[in-house]
Amino acid sequence: MARIFLAEDNVTFRQLLKGLLESQAGWEICGETGDGLEAVDKVIELKPDVVVVDFAMSRLNGLQVAARISSACPGLPIILHTVHVFPAMIAEAKKVGICEVVGKNETAERLLGIIERLVEKKPPSIASLLKNSPSPHFSPDVN
Repeated sequence: MARIFLAEDNVTFRQLLKGLLESQAGWEICGETGDGLEAVDKVIELKPDVVVVDFAMSRLNGLQVAARISSACPGLPIILHTVHVFPAMIAEAKKVGICEVVGKNETAERLLGIIERLVEKKPPSIASLLKNSPSPHFSPDVN
C-alpha cells in the first residue's frame, strides 16, 4: 500500500486531489493538512511514502516545508504541486529536496505517473527480501 501525504491549503482542491489519488489501486492518503507547519509535524510522525505539497500555505510555504521534511526524513520523495511553475521556482525546489514540480494546470495523468514512478523506486523492505529469498541450508561441520 502506497501511503501519500497531502499538504494543500485549498480544502476543495485538496478533497478533489484526495479522491483522485485514493481512486488508484493500492494508494491511500495517510494524512492531510492545509498548514505548512502542521504538514512538517505530521509527515515526520506518519512517515508516508510520498509527499505532495502546495507552494502557498499558511505559516510555512511549500519550499520551507520541503526543506524541513528533507532534513528530518532524507530521501523521502516530495512533489511540489503548484501554480507557480517557472525556472527559478524549479531551481529553488530542487535545492530544498523536492524531486518533482508539477503544475496544477497539467494533466492528472502526469501527477499520477510521477507518484507511481516514485512509489515503485522504493527498495523492498527487509521483511519482503527475507520472505522471497531461499532458506539457507547449513550443514554441520564434520571433522
